[in-house]
Amino acid sequence: MMIEIAILGHGVVGSGVVEVLATHKDSILKRAQNEINIKYILDLKEFPDSPFADRFTKNFEDIIQDDDDWCKLPDHG
Repeated sequence: MMIEIAILGHGVVGSGVVEVLATHKDSILKRAQNEINIKYILDLKEFPDSPFADRFTKNFEDIIQDDDDWCKLPDHG
């Protein structure tokens, strides 16, 4: 099973979450017993050089109107 998440914000905390999930993917998979995939990253800025550039959106509606069954995690950093 794959868990898909949205990260709301790509500042210090949000970008750190992305980095931890990418860097420690194997360790997280082993412990969570599920792969965690970043489906969306919400931010008003553009990050064209990010390896996750295709997952960025500026529109919150893109996230809440997605009908797939997945987890939406707020970034309160």
